[in-house]
Amino acid sequence: MTAFDRELLKASLDEATIEDVWGELAVTDGGSTAPPSGAHPVMTFQANSGLSAQAIQDLTECPSLALTLEPGANPCDFAQASVSASRSGYEKVHRFVRVMRHLGWTVRQTEAALRALGGQPDEGFLQRAHRVKQTADRLRLPIERALVLFGSIDTHRWDDEPSEYDRVFLDASVLDDDGLAALQIDDAGRPPRTYGELEPQLAALLRMPRPEMATLLRLGEPHNPAPPWASRFITFEGKAVGRKGLSLLARYATLRRALRTTVDELIALQKLEGHSLHQADDVPQLLDLWDALASAGLTPTAVLGVFEGESEPPTDEWNAVRE
Repeated sequence: MTAFDRELLKASLDEATIEDVWGELAVTDGGSTAPPSGAHPVMTFQANSGLSAQAIQDLTECPSLALTLEPGANPCDFAQASVSASRSGYEKVHRFVRVMRHLGWTVRQTEAALRALGGQPDEGFLQRAHRVKQTADRLRLPIERALVLFGSIDTHRWDDEPSEYDRVFLDASVLDDDGLAALQIDDAGRPPRTYGELEPQLAALLRMPRPEMATLLRLGEPHNPAPPWASRFITFEGKAVGRKGLSLLARYATLRRALRTTVDELIALQKLEGHSLHQADDVPQLLDLWDALASAGLTPTAVLGVFEGESEPPTDEWNAVRE
């Protein structure tokens, strides 16, 4: 992490700095508001921040921030609105915008990353965000789709846009009314149906052949004796559907499409590498091994067959991988 990256995360602002960066803002502390009227024009905020009207609206919808947008006399006229926050709230907005611009992301992408990778834009978050960005570029994925490789699928709905969860799992073109109802996450974060019961719907939603979905749902079943890799896979079969498991299925489906491969190859890759898609931070290492095998013209299942004594190694390609 560079010194510049660390500097991005320092945003302790005194009143003079707040006014210098954002203009004369309506800062609320302990119930009081300065200036007394509390009417800070949103256009001043926009001029000082350089953000679009949509980006400002998005900032006010971010659960991680506490920026309030108050409509004016004409609610349809954005120019009449005002903004306000606590002093610590402006510090959060200041840090958020600096990190967002450094990453080259939108407000919505940055907020989604905060939810997927960890709650505050600290040093750990910025390091993980850079890994997401590198992986998105590597696989040619949009940031929103790449985030599922590193955390839970996003369920936050914006005012004018469905969540990533809605797009993936609540597709009315695939599901009937019963299927949509079954995959609505309830207040406890878990619908009352099991993965096995919803296997056909999940396969259709994730554009995956049913035999491959069945293979995924059998992961983590008891083995006797248990192979050393078995503990790295969670169990789906018989369990109630929930956000964690659905996020993992979306992770497999995302990599399957991006790498143009199969579930069996992804499972073999994990057995070879010692890392797991069930541990989000392991994804870059798995991709490194995938690239090494692909450059040698090998597949994970072929190499695993050699290790397990089921086939003979292709000498030239095998030597290239070993080197």
